[in-house]
Amino acid sequence: MTPTRSFALACALALALAGAAVLGAGRAALADPSSVAPAIPPPVAPAIPPPPPAPKPAPELEQMKSLEGSWRCQGRAPSGPSGPEHAYKSSWKWKRDLDGFWWSAEYEQKRSGQNPSPMRTRGYLTWDAAARMFVLLGVDNVGGYAQESTAGWNGTVLTLAGESTTGGRRLPFREVITLGGPRELTWRGEIKQGGDWTTLGEDLCKK
Repeated sequence: MTPTRSFALACALALALAGAAVLGAGRAALADPSSVAPAIPPPVAPAIPPPPPAPKPAPELEQMKSLEGSWRCQGRAPSGPSGPEHAYKSSWKWKRDLDGFWWSAEYEQKRSGQNPSPMRTRGYLTWDAAARMFVLLGVDNVGGYAQESTAGWNGTVLTLAGESTTGGRRLPFREVITLGGPRELTWRGEIKQGGDWTTLGEDLCKK
């Protein structure tokens, strides 16, 4: 055998032995799991907290259910800044609104020869849990607005008191609703001028 062939044979033998050693080490690693590096677990996403429960209308709003519905009224306004004493016809409509969180109230007087400038108002009433009071926000068809509040019914009488602003004048204002039965009520609106309460109008209403 020539020296060149001997050298080539020695190199081939060395490569074979090296490959066998690497293969043996791989097999040993597979046979011994402790020698294998542990797999890195994937990152865990933080838990998403559940959404807060949806708010619900205050149960106190049920106290106003006796006002719900459509009412037809006969009213009378005494003589005063708005004119001489006169009679008028009017209507009330009370219903739950805005997903039940408010009561909406619509009040309208009918135009007539005795009542050429009828009043129209819109109001929203809700329960203020912090103040423990009912709150009414109202607007009318001459640019006036009012904010009133009440602790609730006193027997069959509901008194909403606050302030009304019309024409740049802010005056104490209140509304008194008296139930005469399940299908009858009386409404009276009053302002305070010079220390005295003055009636703006009084309506007898029926369903």
